Amino acid sequence: MRSQGQPRYAPVRCDWRGNTLDLFPLHMSPTLTEFRLEQTSLRIGGNVRLLTSSQGLGWEELFVAVTEELPHDTFHGAVPAVWLATASTPAEVRRIGVRSEHYRVLPKNAISIAGAGDAAHDEIASPLKVVHVYLRQELVDMVAAEFFKDGGERREIGSSFGLDDAILRQLLVATRHSLNEEPANRLKMDYLSQALAAHLLTKHSVLGPAKATRRVTMFNAREVSLIIDYIAGNLSSNMSIADLAGIVGLGRAQFIARFKATTSMTPHQFVTMKRILKARKLLVEPHVDYAFVAEFCGFASRTYFITTFKRATGMTPNEYRRRMK
Repeated sequence: MRSQGQPRYAPVRCDWRGNTLDLFPLHMSPTLTEFRLEQTSLRIGGNVRLLTSSQGLGWEELFVAVTEELPHDTFHGAVPAVWLATASTPAEVRRIGVRSEHYRVLPKNAISIAGAGDAAHDEIASPLKVVHVYLRQELVDMVAAEFFKDGGERREIGSSFGLDDAILRQLLVATRHSLNEEPANRLKMDYLSQALAAHLLTKHSVLGPAKATRRVTMFNAREVSLIIDYIAGNLSSNMSIADLAGIVGLGRAQFIARFKATTSMTPHQFVTMKRILKARKLLVEPHVDYAFVAEFCGFASRTYFITTFKRATGMTPNEYRRRMK
């Protein structure tokens, strides 16, 4: 009989190599519910059509979706999961993150990764079909604890753009094919989830100090859509924090905290980024006046627009226009 206060332990489990794993107290492996679409960063609708997904299959540790996408701009908010995406055709994509910007024509089957808590803005210039896989951060942390002994440091999956990784590609193909199996094999998906986490941790992780940070609730997919759509439709106006907070029924301070947790930016930084992206598109047209671009994109003056644009892109609007000819 178990003595009072003694932790209960999970049954013996094996890793994806067949090795017996250490026993972990059950409170370290809480019962999970199905990983659902609304818990991801995907925004379905408009130019993004959902072809199939793992919704309803009972998969707890990962979510898989296949989308058909026309050229569009989209924002992927931060979620507590690792997001992997790969297209079956070449893809012309610009990805803007908080600390980096990439623009490439990715070969088919190239893989891009966004670490848990990382947000990204994508400009997709060509039609494509994409497989999206989301892997819960809790699973990544559990596998890291089982495989690595890094002391006080924590392994995190780093964000990457356009990877050529044959093993990861095979795992994603196996995951994609599992959508079509009847009945849905949850045991197999547990195996594939752990194999994905183990490979990502081995090949695409970085070490960082374990920090005791206060968790801030992130916006869900519906709230992100409401906020992004409002910003996109009101770039020329002088919107306020109160305007944005009112969309989701929050106070200013709570909205700012959740917005930064979701986007890794302040509302001001995010709106400025969207204004710069809109200005880039307008500047491609040779006869559009700079003063019109400044006003249409919500910059207070032509001078402020030029200064902000150069700070963001490293070029003046005139230099950018000449490069785009």
